[in-house]
Amino acid sequence: MKRILRFVGIFLSFIFGYILGEAELGNFIDYMIEDFSELDYMSLIGLISSLITVVLFIFYIVGKLFLIKQMKVTLFEKFDLAYYQDTKNDIQKGNYEIVERLDIGESNNEVIYITPSQPLRYLNIYKFDPNEFKKGELVNTIGPVANGHTIQINTYLNCGMPSFSIEFQRFDFVKGILFLAENGKTGILSQNLVLKYTFKSYLYYLVK
Repeated sequence: MKRILRFVGIFLSFIFGYILGEAELGNFIDYMIEDFSELDYMSLIGLISSLITVVLFIFYIVGKLFLIKQMKVTLFEKFDLAYYQDTKNDIQKGNYEIVERLDIGESNNEVIYITPSQPLRYLNIYKFDPNEFKKGELVNTIGPVANGHTIQINTYLNCGMPSFSIEFQRFDFVKGILFLAENGKTGILSQNLVLKYTFKSYLYYLVK
């Protein structure tokens, strides 16, 4: 995002500077005044309307870019962590509407509840490759997931290097990657989440 804005700013500055350099600022203003004085009433109204349209379009694009930046740090998913012996109480209380239960890994004494407030297009679980430091073999895939429904994952969170990672795509085409490892700093699992924009997500918010 910053690179795109920087490129657009540099390009516009170059064009504007080139125009002023070729036609000197004083002469350029004189030409503008002369052209305006030669316009009739209807042509002047048309020119002003065109300028207003251009300004409004620029503000529209700037507003959409701010919206995209804001949505990247907005969480629509809730990640709850519990120990397996406590899950029965949570389910009996009706805290979750569980539609899928998965066991991943050899030990399953910890439970992760993933509850989206907006639909998920898909949710994939991968083994984590510590050598390449990226996702490895696909373990399971789920989707789509309706908003309010919960996916229960029984697993064990390592301290340090994760054994698994979860990749999902939100309704707005933003991709999320959750690394399944203990958060030794705060204990909040959602801080292991990384959100990435796709080309479709940019289009989604530009035309929304």
